[in-house]
Amino acid sequence: MFVSALGILLASGLPLLLSIQIHWVVSNAVTEIVQGDPQHATFAAHRLTPLRFFADAELDRLVNVYWSESDEKRKELIKSCYREITGESIENRPRPYPD
Repeated sequence: MFVSALGILLASGLPLLLSIQIHWVVSNAVTEIVQGDPQHATFAAHRLTPLRFFADAELDRLVNVYWSESDEKRKELIKSCYREITGESIENRPRPYPD
């Protein structure tokens, strides 16, 4: 009885924990890209590349920041990081609608 309960707990709990961990890593990496210096932002983009298929919502946040950024150097860094992560140009993504 205990073994089957433990099996059920592991079977349902591990995917949940993995999902939470992936979300945390992706969110932190995007925050580093948005707020960090160029070296940290580039490193965060490298870390995010293998997780790009789990990062749609956070990449949308990156697109929003890109289109609202006024600092051209920062904008170019975000553009470069987005290309590193997705292999695509951020400028091909539509501009977000204003709130």
